[in-house]
Amino acid sequence: MERLVIISEEPLSEEAPLVQAIGSMPGIAVTSVSPSFIDVEVTKPQSGARLRAFALRNGLSVEATPEVQLMEPMSPFRAF
Repeated sequence: MERLVIISEEPLSEEAPLVQAIGSMPGIAVTSVSPSFIDVEVTKPQSGARLRAFALRNGLSVEATPEVQLMEPMSPFRAF
């Protein structure tokens, strides 16, 4: 599964036709929408390529969301 962020220069809402079109693509789930960003999860590899092509045709940018990396908490009692 791949997580992507679609960036729009124009304000979007959850009801925007563009958001609805992205959500209706097979293998793509819209997880959240803010005025400039659409977070999506891609479950099929060919869907990611289709989404990137769709975004390019509509003047949008697509960026990969970096994987979350957990850090070990620092102990206040640990000597450095």
